[in-house]
Amino acid sequence: MSKYREQSELTSRAPASKHRERQRANIKYLFHFPLAFFILPTHQITFEPPDAIANHGFEEEAVMAIFCTDAGHGGTDSGAAWQNVLEKELNLRYVLAFNDELKKGGHHVWTT
Repeated sequence: MSKYREQSELTSRAPASKHRERQRANIKYLFHFPLAFFILPTHQITFEPPDAIANHGFEEEAVMAIFCTDAGHGGTDSGAAWQNVLEKELNLRYVLAFNDELKKGGHHVWTT
């Protein structure tokens, strides 16, 4: 009989221990969640030095992006073909037109 009694006590304690674990998790959550609101705003504050110190008296040059484009299907690989139109020829036309637009915008363009 004592064996069955011990098992019944263990099963009756299980939900209570899960309840305690949930309570502890909720307490941690209730503590950490508001704490995050106090820490995050201070993390976003940055110090920016005056322009004379940051630039050391030099003027900044505009930095433009560098693009590298690849038409694909070069050499002997023609890609898809349809009615004497090769994919590699279409891709090359599009890439060259795209490069021209980028160059008009002042960007550096490399083509592979």
